[in-house]
Amino acid sequence: MELNQVWSGSLIVRFLIRMFSGSRILSGVRTFSRIFGMSRTGLYLARFVSRRFQGEFSLSGRLSVVLQRFLRPLRTMWRRLLSGSILVQGVGSSKLASRLLALVIPFGAFYVFVDELGRKVFAGVSLFGLWDEAFLAACFVWLLYEWLSGQEERPGVTPLDAPLFLLAGVSFFLLLNVGRFPDVAVEGFRVVIQYTLFYFVASRWLNSDKRAETLVTGLLIVGAALASHGFLQFLMKVQTPASWTDQAEASAGPRVFSIVESPNILGSIMMLLLPLAFAVLIMPGVKTWLRICLTGIVGMMGLCVLLTQSRGAWLGLALAMVVFCLLVKPAWLLLLAGGGFASLLLPQVYNRIAYLFTPQYVASSQKGGRMLRYATGFSMFREEPWTGVGLGHFGGAVAMNHKNLFPTTFYMDSYWLKTLVEMGIPGMAAFALLIGMLLVWGLRAVHQAEAGRDRLMAAGAFSGICGVVVHNFMENIFEVPYMVIYFWFLAALLMYWGFGKASRAKT
Repeated sequence: MELNQVWSGSLIVRFLIRMFSGSRILSGVRTFSRIFGMSRTGLYLARFVSRRFQGEFSLSGRLSVVLQRFLRPLRTMWRRLLSGSILVQGVGSSKLASRLLALVIPFGAFYVFVDELGRKVFAGVSLFGLWDEAFLAACFVWLLYEWLSGQEERPGVTPLDAPLFLLAGVSFFLLLNVGRFPDVAVEGFRVVIQYTLFYFVASRWLNSDKRAETLVTGLLIVGAALASHGFLQFLMKVQTPASWTDQAEASAGPRVFSIVESPNILGSIMMLLLPLAFAVLIMPGVKTWLRICLTGIVGMMGLCVLLTQSRGAWLGLALAMVVFCLLVKPAWLLLLAGGGFASLLLPQVYNRIAYLFTPQYVASSQKGGRMLRYATGFSMFREEPWTGVGLGHFGGAVAMNHKNLFPTTFYMDSYWLKTLVEMGIPGMAAFALLIGMLLVWGLRAVHQAEAGRDRLMAAGAFSGICGVVVHNFMENIFEVPYMVIYFWFLAALLMYWGFGKASRAKT
């Protein structure tokens, strides 16, 4: 069943088409699309998104070839050892063992449950805090085993390898040269760089549609579980801390937070995964029973975003869905506008947004809210613009865990500004370059993905990424490990759908 056939039978779609089919609005949109497509700007944009990634000619591609040649004797020796290993032969012949090992990396989709619930169950066990490092090491060991044992001659490269290495290099330089407390700087460096390594793990592991589907399935299961738990909290009227809303918003009602204990982070997870879930829902060829389940999951996730009452997540989701509509079917912007208007009719949503434009909000924000925090952050940046105050020294979780050293610190409520204060102009430039390259090559990946399922999935992943990038301006989203991991998992999926399949077809 084609995508247009799925939607043509919808009562809502038929009503809107009937209402807008002869309208000047729809006619104007179509006319503008035709004019823009024939304009110089439209032609330049078409050439821009059509640019191919030639990994074999990039610096990272050439380095990988050199490394491959250098390690070729090691691979030969390793295969010789494997051929005589009883243990390896036994594991290889076991279907159960093979399936479990194949799920090592996609198990990262359940990071939020292991991390949040594990810290409660093993609160008194100090070694539990090392589980994420152990898991990352296990992922790299499994990748190394696959590479040494496989027949593929050259590890793949992606457009994000170089900017990720640049961010790591700049961060390491600042670690060595800036900061009053070296141990804090090391911890701050770990928080910035460690979780981006999951991009390298996922991008090298993704070599087939089956693996991509496994990772997507895991992410959607997590999103559905968190959304259902958040909705259950709403039904049970779970109390939320009064500090999550201003006193003037006391009538706003409870804010759901599931197991992540933060409405803003829960809203960001839903915002990241909802466009991807919607892409799977409208994908051609999906079985009826699965489409019904996906409809419930998408609806639950959308409702959960509303119940978090996170204005930043609302804005990010609105942008993400606008991007998705523009990439897939611009006419759906009419549906999106209707849904946005309908949500404003809900008192909780309208009151939360309208409160931003009241004198009470401005006074509260200047006294102890975002305006005060942003002003403090910019003041600190002006004092140390080229070096920053040091990794982990202000504005994030590391500094908050060392309150004895930084008694005046607080969460900056903007990861971009937090990065600017801690790492100065060099760190911010490296981080902005990485995100900029992700958005540029992400857009190209959507355009160059195979028409149909791949392009639809790439559009869903790219849209969620755009939403998180914007949300980071208003929250410290990347301070939460599983948010960073999910973000880079989607980036790896995006690069696979856009460039990975094509590059593997050449080899």
